[in-house]
Amino acid sequence: MVIIQNIFAFIVVAYLGISVLLRDPKSATHRLFFLLAFLQDVYIVTNYFSLYPPLPTIADQLIWIRLVMLVGAFVGPTLFLLAITFPRNTIPLPLLYRVGIVVLACGTAFATLMPLVFSALVFDRGMPVPIPGPWIGLYFLDVPGLFIASFVVLFLKYRRTRGTEKIKNLYLFLGISISFLLLIVTTFIAVVMFHRSDLVGWGPFFPVLLVGTIAYAVVKHHFLDMRPFILRSATFLLLIIMLALVAGILFLGIVNHFVPIDRVTFIVFLVVMTIVALVFHPLTELLGTFTNRIFFKGQYNTDLLLSRLTRIMASTIDFNVLTAQILKTLIEELRVTKAALLLVTNHSITETRVKEYDTHIFEKKDFEDIAFHRGGTSQVVCDDLEEGTLKEFCSTADIEVIIPLRLLDGQREREAGILVLGPKASGEPFFEQDLSFLRIVAPQLAIALENTRTVHELMKLDDTKSEFIRVVSHWMRTPLSEVRWNLEALVDDTSRRVPKRIKEGLRTAYHATLALNRGFNDVFTTLEIEKGAMVMECVVMDIEREGITPALSKLRPLLEERGVVIKRNIPISYACFADKEKIGFVIEALLDNAIRYSPPKSVITISVSEDEWDDTHNLVVALEDNGIGIEPENVDLIFKKFFRGEKAKAMSPDGFGLSLFIAQAYIALHKGKLWVQKKETGGSIFSFSIPGK
Repeated sequence: MVIIQNIFAFIVVAYLGISVLLRDPKSATHRLFFLLAFLQDVYIVTNYFSLYPPLPTIADQLIWIRLVMLVGAFVGPTLFLLAITFPRNTIPLPLLYRVGIVVLACGTAFATLMPLVFSALVFDRGMPVPIPGPWIGLYFLDVPGLFIASFVVLFLKYRRTRGTEKIKNLYLFLGISISFLLLIVTTFIAVVMFHRSDLVGWGPFFPVLLVGTIAYAVVKHHFLDMRPFILRSATFLLLIIMLALVAGILFLGIVNHFVPIDRVTFIVFLVVMTIVALVFHPLTELLGTFTNRIFFKGQYNTDLLLSRLTRIMASTIDFNVLTAQILKTLIEELRVTKAALLLVTNHSITETRVKEYDTHIFEKKDFEDIAFHRGGTSQVVCDDLEEGTLKEFCSTADIEVIIPLRLLDGQREREAGILVLGPKASGEPFFEQDLSFLRIVAPQLAIALENTRTVHELMKLDDTKSEFIRVVSHWMRTPLSEVRWNLEALVDDTSRRVPKRIKEGLRTAYHATLALNRGFNDVFTTLEIEKGAMVMECVVMDIEREGITPALSKLRPLLEERGVVIKRNIPISYACFADKEKIGFVIEALLDNAIRYSPPKSVITISVSEDEWDDTHNLVVALEDNGIGIEPENVDLIFKKFFRGEKAKAMSPDGFGLSLFIAQAYIALHKGKLWVQKKETGGSIFSFSIPGK
């Protein structure tokens, strides 16, 4: 009876652990759960042999007891990492802490194999009782200590979460807490403190309690994304147990007739048969994959391939990326030698994407006859064509299958493209499984191609628009420069040839020309930013001497005109590694806005400080004004292209609304941040941070 209980517990834990891992092998939560299940299975085996050692000697039993403790040395750390990670896909613990936990586990495991945790074994009233060694405290730290830490983590998670997430954490907390507490009490505390080992035989029930609790959570609350195959798992486990028992009885009955079999051999056979049954299907798939690659058979799981293609189609709207990934996947999974995607409009091929094909073959009349006339709305399998020029063309061009990709447009269908596949690498024909799969995927592929093609065309239009703006801006800058130079000469003319009234008008025109010229410069810069063509020339610079002071010099006429006072709050010299021109533009743009939108004779404060966040030493520059401020609804819009608030337009009608957009882009190139705060007393604080020197 004891052996059946152990086998049942082993199978339940092993199958659930493998199933969780296979659902999402990349998830850290699933990996840790699998590792925990694996350790539990190893515990079940070693615990059984610690109670019923193959060799009934004190030394042999002590070895098995130490192996049980060895397993426990890794269970505590694994449980703690699972508690920390659940339900994330990555372990959030810093690398240094993870290394520390691994070192603790390995050190404790080493100590369990030496006479350091259990030094000897004695019998008390017929029961084996291990004698604690000098390092038993280390084991307490590693196993009960990390168990307690895990309970604290799970309890805090339970307190912080709500709804379904709270229920998940509750079941995980209760399942792990109850099962592992019972395990520690019966197999460790009872042995070490009370010198009783008669409770150790209950050990295999506790992992079953753990997975049973989790299974209930799975069925009720989608825990670990396992509910779809719980019923299938239970049926499979019962079948495995029945087959193992039948095989064991047959083995015992037949072989024992010729050669006497002891209990240990019988137990080992049952365990081996159970493990073989559990790993048979994954092993068959692994061997199938290996032989498929050798013989180019191209066997594949239709559902998995369809799921993979669907993820590709949903993951990108880039036409070139989508077509390249689709062709690559089809060639890899179907094991075909060539493939092509052809985009079609009104029975005409507009674009061609190929893998290993020569694009010229799709321009020939024979291909058009097959694709548009013979095929039309249905697949064409070239082997099924009648003997003649078209079949000969397919053979020469290495075309095996042509699949039309059609869209439902109102009440009728229209072609969006054509998928062409070449011969299989194995030389086999396309079977019904292949053709059925292609019929299923064709409508989805048509929709994805149409969507990405629409985006592709819009991007082309956007490029055309940008080029138009670039040409117009460039054309306008030349006459504007000439106007500016002439106006500048007239405004600076100290002779009395130009009347004062006219000179004032010329000065207004001159400033308007400067503003327009700055606007066109901003347009050019914006286009360069959107193209990703900005070049950084970073040097070590003094932020006040080489950034703030030059900006104030350029804006001195505006400062004098508005009567604004600049107050500097820069206690020491601050240096940073930055692009002088771009940082200068940012400071000048922020100052220009602060001056224009502040009341006359008000004060603008410029401060520089240092701060630490995200493990980075940062330089923070802040400009505080008492101007019109920012409406709350405009805080998220202020850095958008061409945006200008209503108050800003009223105070200064000129402007393209690009300077803050450019400033934010420049700061982002420096891996910094630019933000704005509204003051309660009126006005704004614009701040930016860049990594310090």
